[in-house]
Amino acid sequence: KLKKSRTEMELAAKEAAARAAFAAFDADGSGTLSVEELVGVFTRPGGGQPVDEAEARAFVAKHDRNGDGELDLDEFVVAMVRPAEAEAAICSAALEAAAAAVREAPIEAFLRPNEGYWKRLDGAVLDPALRVDEALGGSPVRLVDSRFLIELAESGGRLRRRQDLPEEAFVRPEALRRLPPTGDSGLHMRIISISHPWQQPDNPDPKGINLRLLARALRSFVEGQGNGAPYAVFIDFMSLNQKGPNGEERSEADAELFSRALSDMMAWYAHRKLLTLKLTQLPPDYPAGFAFPAGMTPNTAGYFERGWCFCESSVSNMCKFSSFVLDLGKLSPETRGGGPERRDALIKECAAKREPPLLPADFRAALAKKSFTSKKADEGTVAGLYEATFRKEMGAATEFWYSDLQWGDAEVIQLCKVLASGALDKLESLYLSDNQIGDKGARALAKVLDDGALPKLDGLYLGDNKLSAAGKTAIKKACEKRSIGVNVQEGY
Repeated sequence: KLKKSRTEMELAAKEAAARAAFAAFDADGSGTLSVEELVGVFTRPGGGQPVDEAEARAFVAKHDRNGDGELDLDEFVVAMVRPAEAEAAICSAALEAAAAAVREAPIEAFLRPNEGYWKRLDGAVLDPALRVDEALGGSPVRLVDSRFLIELAESGGRLRRRQDLPEEAFVRPEALRRLPPTGDSGLHMRIISISHPWQQPDNPDPKGINLRLLARALRSFVEGQGNGAPYAVFIDFMSLNQKGPNGEERSEADAELFSRALSDMMAWYAHRKLLTLKLTQLPPDYPAGFAFPAGMTPNTAGYFERGWCFCESSVSNMCKFSSFVLDLGKLSPETRGGGPERRDALIKECAAKREPPLLPADFRAALAKKSFTSKKADEGTVAGLYEATFRKEMGAATEFWYSDLQWGDAEVIQLCKVLASGALDKLESLYLSDNQIGDKGARALAKVLDDGALPKLDGLYLGDNKLSAAGKTAIKKACEKRSIGVNVQEGY
C-alpha cells in the first residue's frame, strides 16, 4: 500500500507540475498551447534544451487528440504524465462504451419482416463476401454498426483491427438483409462504404481525426432518416482481417479470407445502391507526430494522388446518383448533429464533383502517376480490380444518372470515349440534365449515336444545360434517326 501511495503521490506531483507548466506556456491565456507558444520555452526530455519549431510541431501533432492543431490542458497533462497508460485506458473504455451503445438498442427493433428490399436493390451480389466459411471461421467481409462507430468516436476511441473488435461492433448478415432502405433520390441500401488514405501502415487513423469526422456524418444520416435505424459500414481496417499490430503475418485462415475480400473489394464502392463517403483530408502537418517502421518513407501524397484511393473514388463515380458519393473533406464545422436538415445540408455541402468513368487503358495510364506505399506490389492489382469492375458494371448497366454533376463539354467528351467503346450494350437511359454541357458536348454525343453505339438506348435527357439552338438541333437529329426519345428543354 505504501508503494502504491508513493506512486500516486508521484503522479499527482507530475500532474501538478504539468498544469503549472501549461499555465506558464499559455502566453495568450487562450486555454490552449500553440506551436508558437512551445518554441523556445518547452524543453527536450532529459536535455534541457528548448525545442525548435519542427520539434514543437511534431509534439503537438502527436498528442493533439481533437485535431484542432493545438493542445488543451488535458491533452498536455496526458502527454507529460503518462501518455501510454492514459491512451490505452481511454481506448479500452471507448470500446466498451461503443459495445454497450449497440447492446442497449437491439437492431431487431429496426428490421423489416422480410428481405424484399435487399433482393430488389441487388443486395445478392454482396452475399458471397458476407457468407461465413465454417472451415475458415469467418466471412471475407464484416460490416460495422454505425452506432458503434459514433459512440467510439464520441468516447475518445480509435479505429481497431477487425480481429480486435467486440462482436457488438458488427452487423450480422441476416440483420443486414432486413434493414430498411432509405434515400430521397432513389432508394439505396442502408450501407455506407468508406474510402480513406491510410496514415500509418499499422492504423489508417491512429489519432482518431477521421473517425470523429466520420461519426459526425454518420450521426446526420442515422438521425435524419426516419426511425433512426443504424447503417452498416464498410471500412477496410475494421471489415477485413488485418496483419498484426507489429506487422505480423495473418494466420492462414485470415489470409485466405483477406484474399477473397480483396478480389472483389471494389464491389463495395461500385454498387449503385450503396453510399460512398470519401475522407479526403490528411491531418495538418502530416506526417509529423506519426509512427513509421525504420527505413519506411511516409506516403505524403493526398487522397486523389494515392493509387488505392484513386481506384475507390473512380469506381464510386461510375454509376451512382450525384448524392450517393460525398466528399467529407468539404464538411464545415457548422454542419454537425442530426436531423433531416443537417443531413440535407451535409449532402449539399459534400456532393463530390465527380469525373466521368475512364476506359481501363486510360485508368492504367493515370494510375501510373499515382503514389503507392508499395507501387511494385499494388499497381497491377489495383489496375486489375478497376478493369474487372468496369467490365462488370458497364456490361450490366441499363441506365446512368449523370445529372447535376457540374459537368461541361470536357467531361462529356471524356464520357463519349466510354459510350463509343461498346461496353454499354445494355444501356437504355442516359440522364445528363442539370449540367453545364454546351454545343461541343452535344456534337460529341451526336457522333456517338451516329456511329451506332449504345444499341439499346431509348432515352437521352439533356434538359437544363447550356445548349444553343444549333446544339439542340444536332442532338435531336441524331436521336430521331434511331427513334431515341430526347429531352433538351429548360426547366425540365
